[in-house]
Amino acid sequence: MSFQGRRRTRPFLRGPVDWPSSVVAMALPGRAFAVWIALWQLAGLTGTRRVKLGYRRLPFTRWTVARGLATLEEAGLVLVERRRGRMPVVTLPPDILRMVKR
Repeated sequence: MSFQGRRRTRPFLRGPVDWPSSVVAMALPGRAFAVWIALWQLAGLTGTRRVKLGYRRLPFTRWTVARGLATLEEAGLVLVERRRGRMPVVTLPPDILRMVKR
């Protein structure tokens, strides 16, 4: 069986996903964990830990994403660059285990 053209696939979560920091994200309030998983999925698709976060790419309202990002940033799981009138740029740090506040 041969595939012609582009093969359609379902969205997936590309690994490896950092398990200890995921456990921290699971314990956070609200939709922070859902935003965390969406960030890892976008990072896997782009092949980089730095993601320009367009709200239309996520199945949440922009307010939900903003609250989730603030919670993740407060927990030390992400670094967020915000500029007025621009999409936030989120970085998943490579040394995330050292940044997590216990």
